[in-house]
Amino acid sequence: MIENNVQKKIYIDEKFKTALIFDGRIRDIIYYDEENILKNIYLGRVTRIIKSMNAAFIDVGLKDNVYLNLDDEKENIKENQTLIIQIKKTGEDKGPRGTREISLPGKSLVYFPKNNFVKYSKKLSKEKKEELKKISLEGIVYRTEAQNFSKEEIKKEYEELKEKAEKILGEEKFLPVPRLLYREDILDRFIHEHPYDIVTNSKNIEKAYKNLRKVEFEKNYSIKYNPQINKDYLKLFERIVHINDGSNIYIDYTEAMTVIDVNSSQSTDFKNFEDLAYKINLKAIEEIALQIKLRNISGIIMIDLINMKDEKNRQDILKKMEEEFIKNDISLNIHGYTSLGICELSRRNQGLLLKNKL
Repeated sequence: MIENNVQKKIYIDEKFKTALIFDGRIRDIIYYDEENILKNIYLGRVTRIIKSMNAAFIDVGLKDNVYLNLDDEKENIKENQTLIIQIKKTGEDKGPRGTREISLPGKSLVYFPKNNFVKYSKKLSKEKKEELKKISLEGIVYRTEAQNFSKEEIKKEYEELKEKAEKILGEEKFLPVPRLLYREDILDRFIHEHPYDIVTNSKNIEKAYKNLRKVEFEKNYSIKYNPQINKDYLKLFERIVHINDGSNIYIDYTEAMTVIDVNSSQSTDFKNFEDLAYKINLKAIEEIALQIKLRNISGIIMIDLINMKDEKNRQDILKKMEEEFIKNDISLNIHGYTSLGICELSRRNQGLLLKNKL
């Protein structure tokens, strides 16, 4: 049984292939089953090219062929050609989309073997960025976790990822086709990104991580039968999210976008409506950022805030959004307000929306 106000822990349910961070409520959650194909790398064969769409369809051994946009390709792609392709976007209706610009994630950085840029997480300190700039590496994005790694450790990881990438790219000329070449160990990355004690119902996970972290084996632990975790988990599939001040947000999914509506509900504590709207919006943004992360919402996101006339308040809300997204390690673009006052965001595809597996 989990009590209120306990420290953050990682709870791993092997039956449902689910790992989450919980400290009285869920702070992060992943599924680590094979259904998650985002970032997988395959060797596939071009089955069809549609010139009117300037697109190729690649058989990689999945239910649906992978769509490849030929506008992004420098060389001429032909039917029956074998290609190494990475899944960059998944979709229930439109099928997966791929890229030939592969990337491999490490603990401190992400390596792009076909590129030479160097980029940095927004969460890295200025001092760490200056230190990293002195390392002569290319084709990388430094992750927030690079903060905790030495130059020597980063260089070592870079060389390991470089060697792995060379082996993957070297598979293009060998049979069989199609086949999976690389799948990221999502659970391992999740554990290394969150330095918390672990609770699990898996003996294998306990054995694998007992020397890295304090691991508590609970044979009868289950997301489904743990009242507090289960209650909070099920809330992630509800349309209405209630906020402590009495207001709430509505989350609606459409084919083209996700719409989030902030509602004042029973909040009538302030005589000045502008002040009321500002305070409710501020509080709502904290919850919206967390919901986007937990529900794995991506694509176009429209947030219908309570209308504010004061331009300073409107800009403060945008600044608050940026802060909350950085705090929750969410990378997205804030495009500002539309002519109707709706805040427009866009987020790179993060795989499928969270699904209820219980």
